[in-house]
Amino acid sequence: MKRILIALVGMAMVMPSVFATTWYVSPNGNDDNSGATWELAKQTIQAGVNVADEGDTVLVTNGTYVLTEQVTVDSGITVKSVNGASLTVVNGNYPVTTNRCFSLNDATAILDGFIVKGGYGSDLGGGGVLNYGGTVENCTISGNTVRTNQSGGGVFNIEGGTVQNCTISTNSASGGGGVDNEGGTVENCTISGNLADKGMGGGVYNGGVFLGEVTMANWHAGIVKNCTISGNSAAILGGGVWNIGTVQNCTISGNSASLGVENAGGGGGVDNHGAIVQNCIVYYNQNDDFDGDAPCYSCAPGLSGNGNMTNDPQFVNSAGGDYRLQASSPCINAGINQDWMKDAVDLDGAPRICDGTVDMGAYEALVGPCTRAYSGNNLAGNTLAGAMINSTDQLTLTVELKPAQYTGIKADWWIIALAGSQWYYLNSAIQWIPFDWNHVKCHPVYQGALFYLPEIPVFSYKGLPAGHYQFWFAVDPHMDGILNLDGPMLVDSATVIVQ
Repeated sequence: MKRILIALVGMAMVMPSVFATTWYVSPNGNDDNSGATWELAKQTIQAGVNVADEGDTVLVTNGTYVLTEQVTVDSGITVKSVNGASLTVVNGNYPVTTNRCFSLNDATAILDGFIVKGGYGSDLGGGGVLNYGGTVENCTISGNTVRTNQSGGGVFNIEGGTVQNCTISTNSASGGGGVDNEGGTVENCTISGNLADKGMGGGVYNGGVFLGEVTMANWHAGIVKNCTISGNSAAILGGGVWNIGTVQNCTISGNSASLGVENAGGGGGVDNHGAIVQNCIVYYNQNDDFDGDAPCYSCAPGLSGNGNMTNDPQFVNSAGGDYRLQASSPCINAGINQDWMKDAVDLDGAPRICDGTVDMGAYEALVGPCTRAYSGNNLAGNTLAGAMINSTDQLTLTVELKPAQYTGIKADWWIIALAGSQWYYLNSAIQWIPFDWNHVKCHPVYQGALFYLPEIPVFSYKGLPAGHYQFWFAVDPHMDGILNLDGPMLVDSATVIVQ
């Protein structure tokens, strides 16, 4: 029997600043409105951004927002969807218009939870997002492009910018089809099916730009970690990654680089130039898996020394795009630990180190002691922790609450699950009720003051069908029976993969 505990233990609630304001955007709004409430919502995202001050949040509800010009964010505000990327689309509308979707121009700006598509970068790069030092998270960035000889079809990430927990797919550029990363960090992302049609870095161009009219030799090389980079292609080198920066704990597979110029066609997986590639799996790429300066503590054909190995990494199902490790994989506990891993999570949201030594690749193998659920931070996000079990196992889910300094605060208590694409909530009669992610149809399991709740089972079942199951335990202090995703909330979460 597999037992998973979801525990809210002395965690800090995320409390908005008393001086910050939330502004509202809806497809049914009007830009002549104030934007101060849902009833007075703005209609366009840019109109919401224009009234926001430093520290404010622009909250965007479900719908498709078709742009006629890019959304420009010049201050430290958060632009966030209500219900996540799957329900909130920003369409740059290329080729009807020729503008990118977003430009973040402040180091404290945040873009959170959108599908970003149909953008066109006509200057500098970044068809979907041009990110000058801000944070792009929980987004799906796909189907964007740039002008010839520009780079970063999906994202141009520069000057310390962060791109995290995003899916970046089917974008194109002359170089850096998915991402051009210049002195920024790309982490916990899935980067697939992107194209560099004239240069290097089909998935990621991780270093100084050499293409086009812009010279950026003074920009620093970037960091890419905890990512899967698959099914990308480049016209010259580095189908997965062209690198003069740092690439750590990435799984790079199924990429290709084409022939066409002298000494080209190598590095279908990685083309590395005097830079760091560490704890990576680079396997099953076309036109050489790895070219250039050797990595360390990595797995790829033809490697030797420095903790490297050539063994088959034993993915769960590489043909199906599942690059998690089988229990017998030689890449388990075969990496080298780094300071940043202490509190980090892998691409599934599991602890980056869970059995003493980090695994190679983007995923920690959920075997042995690595099956306990850990804290999550976003009820509608995609950074979850958990375990892998067999369909014949019995799964028992328990919850625990230690509210510490929040004891006595009146709150809604929520227990929510996602099985495949179907949502459920646990009602006050301890019954799992299906709903369609309409907040009005979801009800708390309990309403009342927070108190110490010892471990109590809320779900026990043997023989779950194969698939992904996600569970959340949350409390929010509004106690209004409404799931308040944009307010203060205490959340823990787990995911279970049944095979």
